[in-house]
Amino acid sequence: MECAYHGWRFNDKGECAAVPYLGDNQKLPSCKIRRYPVKEQDGFIWLFPGNIEMLSANSLQPMGVPEWEHLNYIATVSMINCNAHYSYLIENLMDMYHGHLHQDYQAWAEASLENIDEDAHRVDAHYTARSYYKIDKIWSISQLFFPALRRLHPEPLDVSYFYPHWVSTLGKDFKIYCLLCPVNETQTKAYLIHFTS
Repeated sequence: MECAYHGWRFNDKGECAAVPYLGDNQKLPSCKIRRYPVKEQDGFIWLFPGNIEMLSANSLQPMGVPEWEHLNYIATVSMINCNAHYSYLIENLMDMYHGHLHQDYQAWAEASLENIDEDAHRVDAHYTARSYYKIDKIWSISQLFFPALRRLHPEPLDVSYFYPHWVSTLGKDFKIYCLLCPVNETQTKAYLIHFTS
């Protein structure tokens, strides 16, 4: 890792490994930077900003985006830069009952909560909903663009929260991931990844 400001370089233990302008007779500083466990998975670099011991004791793993490399899915990625702490975005970006604001672009209607499962690391909310979104024939994609072709049918709608991220699944054809990347106390970058079967 290299500091973009002064060019200091640090090794994977967080120790200073090089300072470009030090003279031959000068020693490297004995400073260390805080390090965090990282893992490359599903096209993303996942960082755990907590205590390493907690990570190992609870065997926590990144949420993962298994569809990323799957040939049966088409993905679109949207990035949103928000001037807010990431905790404000969790509810605001995934709220079952604000769909009417999306008008013709909301893939489901009449969401009704069936039950909730939760443990220390995640919450799964299960809904029944009605949807026009079913890609079962090559021409069914046209219903996304022509509302007159849509026919509502029942579909399960599941929302899983892996704090601070979430994933929403509508039937077998439609999935949305929201990955939240805190930038600082008042800024967050959100990655919305839509998968269509």
